[in-house]
Amino acid sequence: MSRREAPPPKKTVSAKAPAKPKPVGKPAAKASALIALTAPPTSADVGRRAGVSRTTVSFVLNGVQNQGISEATREKVLVAARELGYEPHAAARSLVCCSTRTVGLVVPQTAHLYVDAFLAQVLASVNDECHRHGLKLLIDSSEGAGREPGGFTQMARSRRIDGLIMAHPRSAEMEHLQR
Repeated sequence: MSRREAPPPKKTVSAKAPAKPKPVGKPAAKASALIALTAPPTSADVGRRAGVSRTTVSFVLNGVQNQGISEATREKVLVAARELGYEPHAAARSLVCCSTRTVGLVVPQTAHLYVDAFLAQVLASVNDECHRHGLKLLIDSSEGAGREPGGFTQMARSRRIDGLIMAHPRSAEMEHLQR
């Protein structure tokens, strides 16, 4: 089964001055000096730039083979994505893949990161390994104001993280992990 590629956009010749290019992406809800004025580009933006459908963009960027997409089209999509600075939306990807590619590291108190040399070494090593495998590291503390006992287990149950590492777990925390 072969997917049809969208035809390239038609070029028109005009004696008028060329129109200003339209900004790519959706306008941001609220502009700030520290926040970009437009939202990041979407796969639809990549498709428009490359002259192909969003489905073709999805197949190319996800490495799907045997869909009748030529190498020239693949290259057009990859170039368009690179030019626009396209990055896949992590939350949307986690819905499709059932994976957040995130590991949670829970420490008793964040202040321990400043005074416990062993914990700092563990953190650095875990972070390096996560990056080596294309994972992100989320650090949280199990104690402190506003923390519910065992609240960290909700991150794992709600699929916000794919793995959980406990540094210096207390016996009360172990009870929550065994549930």
